[in-house]
Amino acid sequence: MGDFIKPIREQLKIYDNDLNNDIEEFNKKLNITRTSLFDYIDRQIELLNSIKQKYTDEFNYLERENNKTC
Repeated sequence: MGDFIKPIREQLKIYDNDLNNDIEEFNKKLNITRTSLFDYIDRQIELLNSIKQKYTDEFNYLERENNKTC
């Protein structure tokens, strides 16, 4: 009976090792994806803030010019 259980245990160890490797790979990919997404969001926020500042400057300029003419 012991002879037939030994290969099963060995195969289970192989499956367990494969599963652990898959979990590690998944976690690495998840972290890379998370980092990339957050970096992208940060870049978009910077871009939007820059655009907002440009429009703010432009409207302030227009308001000053309007006040000069009134």
